[in-house]
Amino acid sequence: MPNSGSTSPVQAVSAGKEPVKVIYFIDPICSSCWGIEPRLRKLKLEYGNSIKIEYRMGRFLPNWSYNSGGISKPSDVAHHWNEVSG
Repeated sequence: MPNSGSTSPVQAVSAGKEPVKVIYFIDPICSSCWGIEPRLRKLKLEYGNSIKIEYRMGRFLPNWSYNSGGISKPSDVAHHWNEVSG
């Protein structure tokens, strides 16, 4: 957002009637999709009711058998998801 004098970005966003809507498409199997989660939480903390985050679950990977390296179920990769989601 452009800086308009002493108005902070939070004030500038808050001036609108409707919150800014962020729609995030995520595949629960994809660990890369989890990497943005800390940033989305930070946005929500900083902007509060001025931002609305919607999650849309999809299936970008066809199924668990698509993965290699012995990963065949959520518990096989849960530790990694916790690492990347911060």
